[in-house]
Amino acid sequence: MIERTGLGRHGRAPAAFLVCGLLALTGCGGEHREDSGSTSSGGTPATTEDGTLRIVTAEPPQTLDPVQSPNSTVDQMALNLYDTLVQFEPGDDKPTARMASEFEVSNDGLTYDFTLNDGMTFHDGSPVTAEDVVFTLDRVKDLEAGIWSEIAAYDSSEAISDTEVQITLSRRSVPFLGALSRVYILNSKLVEKNLGKDNGQSWLANNDAGSGPFSLVDYSPNQSAKFSAFEDYHRGAPKLSEVDYSFIAEPTTQKALLESGEADIAMNIAKRDLPAFDGNADYRVDAADTPVQLYIFFNTASGPTKDKRVREALSYAYDYTTHVERILDGYGERAHGPLPRPFPCWSEGTPQPDFDLDRARQLLDQAGVGDLTLEMEFLPALEEEKEAFQLYQSTLKQIGVTLKPLATTFPAYMEMLQKADTTPDLGAVYTFPLFPDPHEVLYIGFHSDFRLGAGFNFAQYGNPQVDELLEKGAATPDEAERCAAYEQVQKVIAEDYVGVNVSLPQYVTVVRSNVQGYAYNGAHHQTENTYDISLSG
Repeated sequence: MIERTGLGRHGRAPAAFLVCGLLALTGCGGEHREDSGSTSSGGTPATTEDGTLRIVTAEPPQTLDPVQSPNSTVDQMALNLYDTLVQFEPGDDKPTARMASEFEVSNDGLTYDFTLNDGMTFHDGSPVTAEDVVFTLDRVKDLEAGIWSEIAAYDSSEAISDTEVQITLSRRSVPFLGALSRVYILNSKLVEKNLGKDNGQSWLANNDAGSGPFSLVDYSPNQSAKFSAFEDYHRGAPKLSEVDYSFIAEPTTQKALLESGEADIAMNIAKRDLPAFDGNADYRVDAADTPVQLYIFFNTASGPTKDKRVREALSYAYDYTTHVERILDGYGERAHGPLPRPFPCWSEGTPQPDFDLDRARQLLDQAGVGDLTLEMEFLPALEEEKEAFQLYQSTLKQIGVTLKPLATTFPAYMEMLQKADTTPDLGAVYTFPLFPDPHEVLYIGFHSDFRLGAGFNFAQYGNPQVDELLEKGAATPDEAERCAAYEQVQKVIAEDYVGVNVSLPQYVTVVRSNVQGYAYNGAHHQTENTYDISLSG
């Protein structure tokens, strides 16, 4: 999906995004809360004794409401608080049952029957029932927000019994089952008491209505979040007693907290600082290949970049090699085409421009463009996006194009996307696919239904041929036919120069050596599997 992260972007981010991308960064350099008994630099942190895992990450969630789970920052919190019918384990490319003990899909792909595990409870002690599943799905449909773009084929559901629920789709959707891994089941009775005028969005933004492995203890927006182990979790109590998050934008501060023992996991250490940890027995540098791709999308509906010739010229003006060598410092590779390379149906034959300023200058001349001034959106808390802007600004200057910065927050960017004429000329966006299916990037990011703030079509791109092929790919169960449709989509998007396909960065996390069980999960990028983590002595 395209999320964006804020990193949250589906950008949704997400990625299926996308994604960012797809969020709230205002005030994200919040205070770090110290617990008494923290040890000094280099020693074993207090977390070993009290079972508390401390995580520092750059971006706070825009909300705790799990309907916004395509945002990776929201998903990071939701994985603690909530659970889902099915889930992807780290390394898996197919979902397995989680809250469901079993499930069955009809031959026509329109009906899904789930049987729930017995004895599951929410954090307030009330039982989890099929009615909670129905309420959650209907709420997503009513809101038409967040995860709705992933499950738009959902028509209705019915509680057959307390533990049996039947879901009906309006059309066959091959990716629907995988998308349920981000539909976090709500305590319906608790949410109904707090619906307000916005279907519970205001209340859920700061409160807990889940049955997940941890319950919410304290949440200070833009600063910190604290979770406590839920001893009655249906898969067994977590190995940790508590998980504490501090939202700190500055990589140098994250580094200092990790070195002092006040943090166990740092998610945004600057590349230049990684050598200080690599090879040090007190730490582990986890560099994982990911399905996440960085794009710089053009506004294809308004302004100078509405002209395809201008977009093509700008595509030749990005220095892809320098980006990988200097910005990523080798932690990643160059992107090729609009679909991330690790994905099924990725096409090597998709056209991809190289860095060629002479060609770029020639194309601008053909377009009749003289001195050109453009504006590029990026999230300043994300080092790669900020440095990508600086690199692009430098190369474009050589061909007479002035690139102005629009350093903003993701919510502000989403507001700009409500109209074509307020959409920036260029926008740096990550895709955050929810699971390994080409639908997660191509449909969510390039279908015309998701323009003008209705989803994560950051380029405001519309092409009937692409829409038709994407719909065919989503509805076709035959893998070969699906791939044929998606390969053609990649070619058309590339030839329309919808954006600059920049990089496939590795996800690099620095973890203290006493943290056991941390593993990157491509289905939940920029999160951590806290339920599986323990702390050794």
